[in-house]
Amino acid sequence: MSKKPNTLAPAIRQILSDIAEARVEELWDEYSCIAGHGGIWVQEADLPIVDNVNLLESGLVKSERRIKALEKDGAPTADEIMLYQDWWLKNQLEGECDHDTIASYVLAPINDGDGHHGVGLILSKGYSFSGIKRSLADVFASNDEAIAWMKEEGWCT
Repeated sequence: MSKKPNTLAPAIRQILSDIAEARVEELWDEYSCIAGHGGIWVQEADLPIVDNVNLLESGLVKSERRIKALEKDGAPTADEIMLYQDWWLKNQLEGECDHDTIASYVLAPINDGDGHHGVGLILSKGYSFSGIKRSLADVFASNDEAIAWMKEEGWCT
């Protein structure tokens, strides 16, 4: 899959990235509570490997014949794998995700003192009890560019 290009000039991108890196926690605190600035980002690499156990536990298979085959260590079909992954992805994007492995994101405006502007994509994983890790994924020219990049890599709310 080819990534859409980042349209910020490399030097400006680096300056804005340095500013955003130094302010990751502050930017998260400021923008994570504002509607429309963030959500959940599930990357393609986050999709689970589907086996007969998690497919059976999901309750998605309705056919008694298929249930019995899966109970006897039968492998899920391509359609069942797709059904499970679609169901799993929907649950993740609705907020039923494990934040230790699935990132929340915030799009935060970044400005320098010379009139350059960008949007920082700030990621957050973890919980207060397991440890929260926040990081800058990249800086983009606009919210639309950041969202397009996330959609190239997966799915976001």
